[in-house]
Amino acid sequence: VSALGNVICFDTDFELGRLIHALNAVSEGVFYHGLVLVDDDFSPRRARMRWYRYFHSANGIDMAKFVACAHLFEGRHDFLRFCKPEGRATVKTVDRVEVRSVGDTIVIDLHAREFLRNMVRRMVSAMNEVGRGRATNDDVREVLEGKAGSFGLATAEALVLMDVRYAFEIPTILTVPFCHEVRRRKQEALRELLFFEILSDPSGVFSNPSWMNDPDGKVDGS
Repeated sequence: VSALGNVICFDTDFELGRLIHALNAVSEGVFYHGLVLVDDDFSPRRARMRWYRYFHSANGIDMAKFVACAHLFEGRHDFLRFCKPEGRATVKTVDRVEVRSVGDTIVIDLHAREFLRNMVRRMVSAMNEVGRGRATNDDVREVLEGKAGSFGLATAEALVLMDVRYAFEIPTILTVPFCHEVRRRKQEALRELLFFEILSDPSGVFSNPSWMNDPDGKVDGS
Protein backbone atom coordinates (compact mmCIF):
# COMPACT_ATOMS: atom_id res chain seq x y z
CA VAL A 1 0.00 0.00 0.00
CA SER A 2 1.27 3.48 -0.89
CA ALA A 3 0.21 6.80 0.60
CA LEU A 4 -0.02 10.37 -0.65
CA GLY A 5 -1.73 11.72 2.45
CA ASN A 6 -0.52 9.79 5.48
CA VAL A 7 -0.11 11.58 8.82
CA ILE A 8 2.45 11.10 11.60
CA CYS A 9 2.74 12.75 14.99
CA PHE A 10 5.85 13.25 17.15
CA ASP A 11 7.45 15.49 19.78
CA THR A 12 10.38 17.69 18.79
CA ASP A 13 12.36 20.76 19.81
CA PHE A 14 13.55 21.31 16.23
CA GLU A 15 13.08 24.76 14.70
CA LEU A 16 9.66 24.55 13.05
CA GLY A 17 10.61 26.78 10.14
CA ARG A 18 13.26 24.26 9.07
CA LEU A 19 11.56 21.03 10.10
CA ILE A 20 9.98 20.13 6.75
CA HIS A 21 13.28 20.73 4.94
CA ALA A 22 15.18 18.62 7.48
CA LEU A 23 12.74 15.70 7.32
CA ASN A 24 12.83 15.60 3.53
CA ALA A 25 16.63 15.78 3.56
CA VAL A 26 17.02 12.59 5.60
CA SER A 27 14.08 10.50 4.31
CA GLU A 28 14.33 8.18 1.33
CA GLY A 29 11.05 7.46 -0.42
CA VAL A 30 9.05 9.59 2.04
CA PHE A 31 7.95 13.14 1.16
CA TYR A 32 6.78 15.61 3.82
CA HIS A 33 4.56 18.41 2.52
CA GLY A 34 2.59 19.71 5.50
CA LEU A 35 3.04 20.66 9.14
CA VAL A 36 0.83 21.81 12.01
CA LEU A 37 1.16 22.04 15.80
CA VAL A 38 -1.32 19.85 17.71
CA ASP A 39 -2.35 19.24 21.32
CA ASP A 40 -0.47 16.67 23.38
CA ASP A 41 -3.43 14.27 23.32
CA PHE A 42 -3.77 14.31 19.51
CA SER A 43 -3.80 10.93 17.76
CA PRO A 44 -3.57 10.55 13.95
CA ARG A 45 -6.05 7.65 14.22
CA ARG A 46 -8.89 9.97 15.28
CA ALA A 47 -9.67 11.30 11.81
CA ARG A 48 -12.89 12.69 10.37
CA MET A 49 -12.45 11.14 6.96
CA ARG A 50 -10.11 8.84 5.04
CA TRP A 51 -9.88 8.57 1.28
CA TYR A 52 -8.45 5.50 -0.43
CA ARG A 53 -7.95 5.02 -4.17
CA TYR A 54 -7.54 1.69 -5.94
CA PHE A 55 -6.29 1.24 -9.50
CA HIS A 56 -7.80 -1.81 -11.21
CA SER A 57 -7.42 -3.20 -14.72
CA ALA A 58 -10.49 -2.75 -16.92
CA ASN A 59 -9.61 -5.73 -19.12
CA GLY A 60 -12.46 -8.25 -19.16
CA ILE A 61 -14.62 -6.22 -16.77
CA ASP A 62 -18.33 -5.53 -17.19
CA MET A 63 -18.34 -1.94 -15.92
CA ALA A 64 -22.07 -1.79 -15.20
CA LYS A 65 -21.87 -4.82 -12.90
CA PHE A 66 -18.61 -3.58 -11.36
CA VAL A 67 -20.11 -0.17 -10.52
CA ALA A 68 -23.32 -1.69 -9.15
CA CYS A 69 -21.28 -3.90 -6.84
CA ALA A 70 -19.23 -0.92 -5.65
CA HIS A 71 -22.38 0.92 -4.56
CA LEU A 72 -23.51 -2.06 -2.45
CA PHE A 73 -20.82 -1.13 0.07
CA GLU A 74 -22.08 2.41 0.61
CA GLY A 75 -23.83 3.07 3.91
CA ARG A 76 -23.60 1.31 7.28
CA HIS A 77 -22.83 -2.42 7.17
CA ASP A 78 -21.18 -5.18 9.14
CA PHE A 79 -17.93 -5.76 7.21
CA LEU A 80 -17.00 -8.91 9.15
CA ARG A 81 -16.61 -10.92 5.93
CA PHE A 82 -14.71 -8.12 4.21
CA CYS A 83 -11.86 -7.47 6.63
CA LYS A 84 -9.39 -8.84 9.12
CA PRO A 85 -11.14 -7.75 12.36
CA GLU A 86 -8.21 -8.00 14.79
CA GLY A 87 -10.62 -7.54 17.69
CA ARG A 88 -12.16 -4.31 16.37
CA ALA A 89 -15.85 -3.59 15.84
CA THR A 90 -16.74 -4.52 12.25
CA VAL A 91 -19.82 -2.34 11.76
CA LYS A 92 -18.62 0.67 9.76
CA THR A 93 -20.06 3.36 7.50
CA VAL A 94 -18.73 3.90 3.98
CA ASP A 95 -19.81 7.38 2.92
CA ARG A 96 -19.35 6.91 -0.81
CA VAL A 97 -17.65 4.79 -3.45
CA GLU A 98 -16.88 6.44 -6.80
CA VAL A 99 -15.83 4.46 -9.89
CA ARG A 100 -14.60 5.76 -13.23
CA SER A 101 -12.59 4.54 -16.21
CA VAL A 102 -9.31 6.14 -17.24
CA GLY A 103 -8.12 4.43 -20.40
CA ASP A 104 -7.75 0.73 -19.61
CA THR A 105 -7.73 1.40 -15.85
CA ILE A 106 -10.62 1.57 -13.40
CA VAL A 107 -10.13 4.16 -10.65
CA ILE A 108 -12.06 3.44 -7.45
CA ASP A 109 -12.31 6.12 -4.74
CA LEU A 110 -13.60 5.08 -1.30
CA HIS A 111 -14.43 7.55 1.48
CA ALA A 112 -15.12 6.68 5.12
CA ARG A 113 -14.16 7.81 8.58
CA GLU A 114 -12.30 4.56 9.15
CA PHE A 115 -11.52 1.30 7.41
CA LEU A 116 -10.65 -2.09 8.84
CA ARG A 117 -7.55 -4.03 7.82
CA ASN A 118 -7.90 -5.51 4.29
CA MET A 119 -11.37 -3.97 4.01
CA VAL A 120 -10.76 -1.97 0.83
CA ARG A 121 -8.88 -4.82 -0.86
CA ARG A 122 -11.67 -7.33 -0.09
CA MET A 123 -14.32 -4.95 -1.34
CA VAL A 124 -12.40 -4.39 -4.58
CA SER A 125 -11.91 -8.13 -5.00
CA ALA A 126 -15.68 -8.60 -4.73
CA MET A 127 -16.17 -5.92 -7.42
CA ASN A 128 -13.68 -7.78 -9.60
CA GLU A 129 -15.47 -11.11 -9.19
CA VAL A 130 -18.81 -9.56 -10.09
CA GLY A 131 -17.32 -7.60 -12.99
CA ARG A 132 -15.85 -10.80 -14.44
CA GLY A 133 -19.08 -12.74 -14.04
CA ARG A 134 -17.74 -15.14 -11.40
CA ALA A 135 -20.15 -13.83 -8.76
CA THR A 136 -23.34 -11.78 -8.70
CA ASN A 137 -24.35 -8.70 -6.79
CA ASP A 138 -26.84 -10.85 -4.92
CA ASP A 139 -23.92 -13.06 -3.78
CA VAL A 140 -22.08 -10.00 -2.46
CA ARG A 141 -25.19 -8.63 -0.80
CA GLU A 142 -25.80 -11.92 1.02
CA VAL A 143 -22.23 -12.04 2.38
CA LEU A 144 -22.48 -8.38 3.38
CA GLU A 145 -25.63 -9.32 5.32
CA GLY A 146 -23.81 -12.05 7.22
CA LYS A 147 -23.69 -15.18 5.07
CA ALA A 148 -20.35 -17.00 5.24
CA GLY A 149 -18.22 -16.42 2.16
CA SER A 150 -15.24 -14.65 0.67
CA PHE A 151 -14.44 -13.06 -2.71
CA GLY A 152 -10.69 -13.00 -2.27
CA LEU A 153 -8.18 -10.27 -1.55
CA ALA A 154 -7.02 -7.75 -4.16
CA THR A 155 -3.31 -6.97 -4.38
CA ALA A 156 -1.88 -4.27 -2.11
CA GLU A 157 0.34 -2.62 -4.75
CA ALA A 158 -2.58 -0.85 -6.47
CA LEU A 159 -3.95 0.70 -3.25
CA VAL A 160 -3.14 4.29 -2.28
CA LEU A 161 -4.15 6.26 0.83
CA MET A 162 -4.93 9.61 -0.79
CA ASP A 163 -5.83 11.80 2.19
CA VAL A 164 -6.76 11.89 5.87
CA ARG A 165 -8.95 14.73 7.16
CA TYR A 166 -9.23 16.19 10.67
CA ALA A 167 -11.21 18.94 12.38
CA PHE A 168 -8.39 21.33 11.43
CA GLU A 169 -6.47 21.97 8.23
CA ILE A 170 -2.85 20.92 7.75
CA PRO A 171 -1.26 23.67 5.63
CA THR A 172 0.84 22.60 2.66
CA ILE A 173 4.53 23.59 2.76
CA LEU A 174 6.43 23.01 -0.49
CA THR A 175 10.14 23.77 -0.17
CA VAL A 176 12.37 24.33 -3.21
CA PRO A 177 14.36 21.08 -2.68
CA PHE A 178 11.08 19.20 -2.31
CA CYS A 179 9.77 20.56 -5.61
CA HIS A 180 13.05 19.75 -7.38
CA GLU A 181 12.99 16.16 -6.11
CA VAL A 182 9.35 15.65 -7.08
CA ARG A 183 10.09 17.03 -10.56
CA ARG A 184 13.05 14.68 -10.92
CA ARG A 185 10.97 11.66 -9.87
CA LYS A 186 8.20 12.72 -12.25
CA GLN A 187 10.66 12.87 -15.16
CA GLU A 188 11.95 9.40 -14.28
CA ALA A 189 8.40 8.05 -14.21
CA LEU A 190 7.62 9.69 -17.56
CA ARG A 191 10.68 8.11 -19.17
CA GLU A 192 9.62 4.70 -17.88
CA LEU A 193 6.07 5.27 -19.15
CA LEU A 194 7.34 6.22 -22.60
CA PHE A 195 9.58 3.15 -22.64
CA PHE A 196 6.61 0.85 -22.10
CA GLU A 197 4.43 2.83 -24.52
CA ILE A 198 7.06 2.17 -27.19
CA LEU A 199 7.39 -1.46 -26.14
CA SER A 200 3.65 -1.99 -26.51
CA ASP A 201 3.76 -0.94 -30.18
CA PRO A 202 7.36 -0.85 -31.41
CA SER A 203 6.44 -1.16 -35.10
CA GLY A 204 4.38 2.03 -34.99
CA VAL A 205 7.12 3.99 -33.27
CA PHE A 206 10.02 2.91 -35.46
CA SER A 207 8.02 3.51 -38.64
CA ASN A 208 7.49 7.09 -37.45
CA PRO A 209 10.58 8.20 -35.43
CA SER A 210 9.24 11.75 -34.97
CA TRP A 211 6.90 10.29 -32.30
CA MET A 212 9.95 10.01 -30.04
CA ASN A 213 10.10 13.80 -29.86
CA ASP A 214 6.39 14.20 -29.14
CA PRO A 215 4.92 12.19 -26.23
CA ASP A 216 1.41 12.91 -27.55
CA GLY A 217 2.21 11.04 -30.75
CA LYS A 218 1.58 14.08 -32.98
CA VAL A 219 3.61 14.67 -36.14
CA ASP A 220 4.70 18.16 -37.16
CA GLY A 221 2.52 19.46 -39.94
CA SER A 222 -0.39 17.14 -39.19
